[in-house]
Amino acid sequence: MKKALIVASFWGHEKHIGNLRVDRFVRWLVEDGYYVCIVRAGSVDGQKDTVFGQVITIRDPLGLYRDREPSETATSFARKPNKLRRKLAYRLFCPDPEIVWGWRVSRSRKVAEALDDANFILSSNPPESAHLTAWKLSRTFDVPHIVDMRDGWIDEPLKPLLRSSTFRRWQEGRLERRIIEDAAYVYVTSEKWQELLCKRFQNIREKIIVLTNGYPLLKVPTNSQIEKSANNIKIIHAGRFLGSRDSQNPEFLLKKLLEFIEIVESRGEIEFIGDLSSEDYSLIEPFTFKIKNLGWNFIVKKSISRDLLFKIFSSSSTSGFLLLCVSNASIPGKIFEYTLFKKPIFVVTERDSATWNMCKKLPQAFLFDIISNNNREDFERFYQAIISKDFVGIAPEEYSEKYLAQVMLNAVRKI
Repeated sequence: MKKALIVASFWGHEKHIGNLRVDRFVRWLVEDGYYVCIVRAGSVDGQKDTVFGQVITIRDPLGLYRDREPSETATSFARKPNKLRRKLAYRLFCPDPEIVWGWRVSRSRKVAEALDDANFILSSNPPESAHLTAWKLSRTFDVPHIVDMRDGWIDEPLKPLLRSSTFRRWQEGRLERRIIEDAAYVYVTSEKWQELLCKRFQNIREKIIVLTNGYPLLKVPTNSQIEKSANNIKIIHAGRFLGSRDSQNPEFLLKKLLEFIEIVESRGEIEFIGDLSSEDYSLIEPFTFKIKNLGWNFIVKKSISRDLLFKIFSSSSTSGFLLLCVSNASIPGKIFEYTLFKKPIFVVTERDSATWNMCKKLPQAFLFDIISNNNREDFERFYQAIISKDFVGIAPEEYSEKYLAQVMLNAVRKI
């Protein structure tokens, strides 16, 4: 039987966004006849068989990942965020603190046994230490390595240290080069990421494969099943801002949104759903009074389950969505969720960015450049879309499970 080993420290930990992508890989590989072994971090060492193969848990020495006991509450062991501690940890460990867990993985007998007859190793970042751990295993056991870059590494780095320290950028740049040059394939989530890598590395284009994120697995009501209300507008933003990428300043979105509200005659509701940081709240607060003063409700709610969130998305009371992307190369995962529901999307992003170029293909996406001023007509087009009962969006096949699975497996089958 074919076997794949996936290095993903975060797998199985509640609310970690990386789970979605790894879960897709598992589904696709199992459907193609693979036995899948996932190496994850947890409270104690362990090993168990699953419907897809095997899960190996390697204890995390730093306690970054802890498994909750059934009797524990969700917050009984949560470590409070500490910016100073986090900053020091990232300076001390290269490329990140999870490399300590990676050292234990590389010396694990259970992992060595799982690699004995594996066809390939796959690692997914962030954190980047996953790639370094998998690369070392690949060299030790002579197993091909597939690098999955959910976000960039040296390009548009998430870590502030890579932007502020020339030495650290050089240091991690050497690691990235070794890993990419030795990799069998590198998956990236947009053509922009592909372009950035190919500019910095020679003769690697054939191994850099664009594998975007995709639609969630659910049945969405057709347009005929959704009755839109022109008299009760509700526009939703789901997810975090600065907590997902520190360039995601909600002010960029709210400034454009305020312009929109000022020109429309109707009144409605803006709803933010997600675990916002204290910084997010402080930036959002000044806009709350302005929006409410124009006759609109502005509601901020804590995050909810994806199932419940998708029910709200499909509800006739939801008129459209809000999206902010302050990045040239990344495409937020929520755009694929929004797209599937075929409702109008108010998109604030950089012109000619990966998100901009994707949204240009979607009739339900209305683009607003972060830097440039927009004409009144731009806002009015979005308004007409959210009140029109005849508006029809699309869900392109290229972001479906079937299409993306083939993109991934076409490369895997060549190893």
